[in-house]
Amino acid sequence: MGAQSIAWEHLAIGYLMLVIPVYYLFRHKTGLVGSALVSILRMTVQLILIGTYLKYLFDYDRAWINIGWVVVMAGVATASTIRRTEVSRRWFVLPVFAGMLAGTLVTDWIFLRWVIDLQDPFGARYLIPISGMILGNNLSGSIIGLRTYTGGIQDHLVRYRHYLACGALPGEARSPFIREALKSTFQPTIATMATLGLVKLPGMMTGQILGGSAPIEAVQYQIMIMVSIFTSSMITLMITLLLANRFLFDSMANPILERMNPAYNAATEGS
Repeated sequence: MGAQSIAWEHLAIGYLMLVIPVYYLFRHKTGLVGSALVSILRMTVQLILIGTYLKYLFDYDRAWINIGWVVVMAGVATASTIRRTEVSRRWFVLPVFAGMLAGTLVTDWIFLRWVIDLQDPFGARYLIPISGMILGNNLSGSIIGLRTYTGGIQDHLVRYRHYLACGALPGEARSPFIREALKSTFQPTIATMATLGLVKLPGMMTGQILGGSAPIEAVQYQIMIMVSIFTSSMITLMITLLLANRFLFDSMANPILERMNPAYNAATEGS
């Protein structure tokens, strides 16, 4: 038996819950009421449009179209990552996109072909929703990781150059900043995995149970999606940093700061 359907008029009733958060945002003069309402409206319109599109995508179900849609999702995630980290679009778009796409497709293939054992791992029913969950987490992880990495080098430029002056190889000098990027990116994920099921009932598991799956089957899927998310986020961030480093440092391993942040003021370089 599938999940209980929701009538459109009942969905409208559900929106009344928004009175509570909107009231407190307004009462405390946060300035977030407008952006919150716009975001909710955008979310609603986008989800309705994508739901309509996915219906036709699932009905047509061609591997090349499905993979093409994953590429589009990776492109949107790349644009969002660059916009939110405020790094140079010119120098980061290729590394971030390559990381997003590689991290997603590698884990998609392992999960769908070898774990679930699908003969067609590129079918829309599985590929699109699994890729969406993975890319959503890659997006948030990349934002945190890139901010930490580029911000760390800019804020501790003297420390980085000290490593080089003491004879460290470029990779060795960058290692502490990569370490901090990894820690800031994956500490929340590790904490979430440690409490999953006890503090939080994950969305995929809940959705499958509501859709009629046996709880233990939903648990198996949820375990593997968390493993896939963890792995994909790591692949995405490491490929992004590996490729970005080729553009962010000159032949003498000095950081080109304006490529990390177009608004960087060279006058503050020695601070």
